[in-house]
Amino acid sequence: MSQLASLQGSREAAVARHSQGAPESRREANKYTSYRALEGLSRASASLICEGAELLDLEAAMTRDPERVKACLGSLATGPWADTALASKPNLAVLWLSPGDETLRVSLRGQGAGQSHQHLLLLSDPDCQRSVHLELLDDASGSHHLNLVIEADLAESSRLDLSVSQAMSSESYVTATWAFRLAKKANLHAVWMDFGAALARHDLQVDLAEPQARAELAGLMLPKLGQHHDQHLTLHHGASDTHSQQLFKGLVGARGRSVFSGRVEIKEGAAGCSSHQLCRGILLGDGAEFDARPQLLICIDAVEASHGASCGAMDEKSMFFLRSRGLDELAAKQLLAEAFAGEVIELLGDPSRSESTLQRVRSMIQEIH
Repeated sequence: MSQLASLQGSREAAVARHSQGAPESRREANKYTSYRALEGLSRASASLICEGAELLDLEAAMTRDPERVKACLGSLATGPWADTALASKPNLAVLWLSPGDETLRVSLRGQGAGQSHQHLLLLSDPDCQRSVHLELLDDASGSHHLNLVIEADLAESSRLDLSVSQAMSSESYVTATWAFRLAKKANLHAVWMDFGAALARHDLQVDLAEPQARAELAGLMLPKLGQHHDQHLTLHHGASDTHSQQLFKGLVGARGRSVFSGRVEIKEGAAGCSSHQLCRGILLGDGAEFDARPQLLICIDAVEASHGASCGAMDEKSMFFLRSRGLDELAAKQLLAEAFAGEVIELLGDPSRSESTLQRVRSMIQEIH
């Protein structure tokens, strides 16, 4: 297939929306975020590598299940950066998730100065349980803007354990649109870790479309001087007996900024649902900022839903307690930071990645101490 004919309708619609204005012009969703540094970048390339499974092109995926591919590709993800990618004819790959014990390791690396666009479609077989670890990197050879669209369709009784590590250079940028649709009894467990980039913006879109679907989502942001980490979540409970948990935290260094906006919608007819959302930030220096916008929209009774947010400096009483037990100031701060971040880190479920993340937390505290 020389051209992506099945994407033509979605691409034409994306081009029309994209022509109405750049993401910066849609002000409410970008209340705390500026994209001016991304204007006028030339086209660059990116490499996508997967260990443990074959990445399919569109022709191979269509041969396997054309109706499902057509129903998902270019249809699940919405928003200005998804439109930008589709309008720009991104590199396209399909990862078909079949049963297996091995963790699939996917590396997406921006190459050179400029802007690259990548579109990745994840499709799971029914009753499939699979773990995927995705790294977002660059070659540090110039200011690179990596614009990523991931659309994932989880079949009945399947489970996806997804961990994402963003460690791009401090001069680069990430805009990522993540769209998940969950069928009956499907389960999504996903953790995002943001360490690098001058700007990292994630738009998370989760649709619990059928009964007994479940999503557990978490994120840790570690912005330092001049870095901006931004998580925007929209989660729909569209069917009865669906459940979600969301935990997002930011450890924010001096003159860094962390943003979390979480909107949970429980629609009419979605009886017996539960949703619990919590976001917390710790400010570690002058000019540090943590912006939180938790939101609940409930259109039916007989559901269980809650949200909460907190932000502040490290607790002085806890610091005094640790110092009185013989720890110096640096060790005490590191211990409190590890405890704060550990609630998210333990959800990774991988000892090596957990330890490397804790080391990043320790290093961050040491740098700003």
